[in-house]
This record gives sequence, C-alpha cells and structure tokens, in this order.
Amino acid sequence: MKTPKRRSAPRAKGRMMKPETIDPVGSTVWLEVGGYRPPPTKPFIAARLRMLADDMEYLAACMDYYGGFAEWSKHGREIAGAGAIARQWADEIETSNAEISRPREAD
Repeated sequence: MKTPKRRSAPRAKGRMMKPETIDPVGSTVWLEVGGYRPPPTKPFIAARLRMLADDMEYLAACMDYYGGFAEWSKHGREIAGAGAIARQWADEIETSNAEISRPREAD
C-alpha cells in the first residue's frame, strides 16, 4: 500500500501557495486533508478563541430571541457562558504570552 506524499503547503489552482498569502486566523486552507499545518502560536490560539466566543455569544442571543422560555433558550444561555469562558482563556493566553515576551528588568 502506497502512502501519499506530504506537501509543504496547500495548493491553489494547481500551484503551491505562499504561507504569507494566507490569513493566519480566518483561513481554513490549512485544514486540507494531508496538507501541512504549521504549529499554532499563542496569539493565533487566542484570536481563534475570541472568534469562537463571538460566534457562541451571537448564537446564544439568537437562541434566546427565538426560544423564549423553551428548553433551547436555556441551552443558548449555556452557550453564552461557554463563550465567556473561551474569552477568558484568550485573555489568559495573551497575558501569559506578554509576560514571557517582556524583557527582564535589571536589578
């Protein structure tokens, strides 16, 4: 059984794409099956968590608006809580990254 060859970057219309031409946060190009995925950076993870939190809060508002007192309105509030947790994680990642990258002060 042959194993497929790994490519270094995803293809666009038969050509290799340069990594700097791809939006690092909003792009799904890197999710191509068998394609190369660079390791995520802390700012990338924090940005994706914020995007996730925004989507969760929006969906929670929609579910609450249309759900009224129905069961899925309750689930919408749960999603809003999970979105707040995701936003808190993003804040913590950015804070820890800022502490690591900050130069030490001389004594």
